[in-house]
Amino acid sequence: MRMLAGASIEVIERELAALKPESVVVVGSFRRDGAGVAFPGSAAVMERLRRASAVPIFHLYDTGVGRGAVGTYSVPQEALAAKAARIASQVLEFGVGSFVPVAPPAPVPIVDWREVRHWDLDATKLPAETEVRFRELGFWDEYRYHVLAVAALVLLETALIAGLLLQRVRRLRAESRLQTSEDAMQLAANAAQLVLWTWNIERDEIWFSDNGTAPARMLGSRRSLADLLDRIHPEDRTAVQRAISRACLEDVDYECEYRVVAADGVTHWFAGRGRVEHADGAPRQLRGITLDITRRKTAELDAQVQRNELAHLSRVTMLGELSSSVAHELNQPLMAILSNAQAARMFIRRDTIDLVELGSILDDIVENDKRAGEIIWGLRKMLKKEDAVHERLSVNEVVREVLRLMRGDLMNRGVVVDADLAVVMPTIRGDRIQLQQVVLNLIVNACDAMAAKPKEERTLVVRTELAGSGVKVSVIDRGTGIAPESLKEVFKPFYSTKKHGLGLGLSVCSSIVASHGGELAAANNPGGGATFTLVLHQNVHAKAVA
Repeated sequence: MRMLAGASIEVIERELAALKPESVVVVGSFRRDGAGVAFPGSAAVMERLRRASAVPIFHLYDTGVGRGAVGTYSVPQEALAAKAARIASQVLEFGVGSFVPVAPPAPVPIVDWREVRHWDLDATKLPAETEVRFRELGFWDEYRYHVLAVAALVLLETALIAGLLLQRVRRLRAESRLQTSEDAMQLAANAAQLVLWTWNIERDEIWFSDNGTAPARMLGSRRSLADLLDRIHPEDRTAVQRAISRACLEDVDYECEYRVVAADGVTHWFAGRGRVEHADGAPRQLRGITLDITRRKTAELDAQVQRNELAHLSRVTMLGELSSSVAHELNQPLMAILSNAQAARMFIRRDTIDLVELGSILDDIVENDKRAGEIIWGLRKMLKKEDAVHERLSVNEVVREVLRLMRGDLMNRGVVVDADLAVVMPTIRGDRIQLQQVVLNLIVNACDAMAAKPKEERTLVVRTELAGSGVKVSVIDRGTGIAPESLKEVFKPFYSTKKHGLGLGLSVCSSIVASHGGELAAANNPGGGATFTLVLHQNVHAKAVA
């Protein structure tokens, strides 16, 4: 480090010009040089030294910054002046005695941005608290926010234009797909004889698509709900109104089948499906389709007739097999009636007639006559061919009627029946004759399965019990059981495990149970034999009966 305080200004200039690049010059207060030459101020000296120096110059005070010095570490003159002004204001206001010493301002790094750029110094190494003076703002520094605003606006406009173009492309694609979908839907609707419709609930207007199909011709184009109901068969109007009300109030799908009589008197079956659309929590419109199901319904009705014919044939065949048992059942009350009648004649021939004894004989005749009548009435019902009639009935009573009818046949077969009937059973809706046919068939099959067993092992259990909201009837035998590969086949038509069986009995029974909303299943018992279970899943009547 060299001190040039006693040298002349010319010597100092030569020394500064000869300094190596790694050198640094520090200048303090400069009023007169070593040769005695006085200078009017530090500004003139700093300018000369700045021009002569080959390295950056630093000053002890901030007065040199801006006059050639790169920087300084000192208290800014403005801070000293502000401090002095506060002290003077305090003295003038409160007096000298009230003066309170104040800590001097702290020195801070101060640099001249122009000199930093001139000497190519790394500005990133400046302390964070550095005060930068004379910063020359570039275009980016001066117009940064303007540029950002313009760029953002341009980007926004570009994005908006791109979005509009993309939306237009998507709209065109969506319109194309929608048109294609509408064409395909219209083609499918025409091919399937479908009619699209919309019911505006507020305006009470129904619109039907006019595609020339039977539903479109018969139901009309635009009309009210009342007009539509007038075209529907009177017996189906209540069901349609109930389905519409349920769809609107309970927010469920609208489903209904109904009939419409055409102008030529031909009845057509239609199936309607739809869904309610809501707005502000209220139903606004009901959209759906209507399908002409006349062919399907006709086929179903024909199939039902055929099933009833087959069921009737099965009953007649089964009762024919039980004819000897039925004859035996009838023979007992008839023989009792004959015996009581002969006894009554003998009592009448006596001189003294015992009226009490005669009355007892007549009571027996009446009871046996009722018993014979019940047997004949039950046979007539099972032999009679008529449409199925569903009514409220007791499953326990159905089982008891079948057991009474088969009592003679069970005795002839040597089968002991354990009727394990639930004490309390709900009533169900079904056809009494058809359910009797199912139970009768299951019991006959169980007896056939135990025919080869010793007489003491021929025990049959008929059990009734609750099954959730429905009922279950189980027929449990102690026979030979069913081969595992035949368990899934026994309910198929014309499949039989009997040597001379036709394979229709269980198939008919399965169809009857399915029409009652239930199922028929078979399983082998762990200890031998098989169990056939009849389960009806439909809702039961609220009143329970034994």
